[in-house]
Amino acid sequence: MTTTTTTWTSQILTEAIGIAAIPAHTGDKQVMLPLCNQKNMDGASTLTDQIAVDTDLGPSPGIAEGVAAVEVDLTKGTPVQVTPTEFGQVHNITDRALRRRVPGMTSDQVWDVFRNNDLPGMVAMLGPDANRATKMLLEAQELAVTGTIPAMTNTVGVTATPNSVTNMINALFQHKILEPDHDERVYCLTEKGWNDIRLELGVTGGAGSGLEGAVWFMQGDLSFFNDRPDVSRNGFIGTFMGVGSYAMTESVKQTSGGDEFGVLMSRGEGVPDEPDSLVGAVYYVEGHAILFDVDKILRQRSLDLLAKDEHAAALLDDDKAIRFIYAS
Repeated sequence: MTTTTTTWTSQILTEAIGIAAIPAHTGDKQVMLPLCNQKNMDGASTLTDQIAVDTDLGPSPGIAEGVAAVEVDLTKGTPVQVTPTEFGQVHNITDRALRRRVPGMTSDQVWDVFRNNDLPGMVAMLGPDANRATKMLLEAQELAVTGTIPAMTNTVGVTATPNSVTNMINALFQHKILEPDHDERVYCLTEKGWNDIRLELGVTGGAGSGLEGAVWFMQGDLSFFNDRPDVSRNGFIGTFMGVGSYAMTESVKQTSGGDEFGVLMSRGEGVPDEPDSLVGAVYYVEGHAILFDVDKILRQRSLDLLAKDEHAAALLDDDKAIRFIYAS
């Protein structure tokens, strides 16, 4: 039987590890999640969040002289329910690994750091592992958000066919005629989707193709065309036809058979049913933020570092998104 003990740990240690792991939040690339409506429901009385979505009631009817006004119910659409679930993992770190991390310290000295509750020393030793653990959870969060794309019913593109400028323009047209309640929209495509557009404009867009000349290369809006360091780590690559453009992380892209999916969607900001929020296409709910815990395993001469969170995402409004389909 493996013997464990937590008497040497404290809540202060786990909170300090969390603070040390914060740089991982800016060091890993999340693209779609920051463009979605978000809510933290830690401490709520229920594990499920429910949002009632407004429907389009159409124009107001006329009123005839001497006739009562027509009664119109302020109906809502089918509520969107989101139930965060747990994600996480345990990382076993041996005392030998800890000793290699601090050259010159003996095994006794390493464990003295923990026995004496040397908080800076403990955080310094476990911080790198906490950063890596956090990145795993961040990738799972982004995957939850991109996982809503296959459910989007408004589409452009043809299976087994490269993405095209025609798709980009048609998506923008379709999005506009769906009459979203705001014009904050963004393109989120995979790297393959953007590469197809660059190839069409820069290689196959020769004379007579309709893609040459000032229409594209002299309007000053091909910033997406040029590569740039993603310093902010948010996937932003520029604009296309004036619309903010993002390249999704390859490891969380959504595929089906030999195709990949992208999206043109309304950007969300804030909690959808609160004042001054910007209601977008996708809703991300956090049950609780990333948490850490540490346990010393005597028999194995090691530590267990637990990292976990609760999250889920759902399609909030299908009329605020156009899904791209193109060949991988």
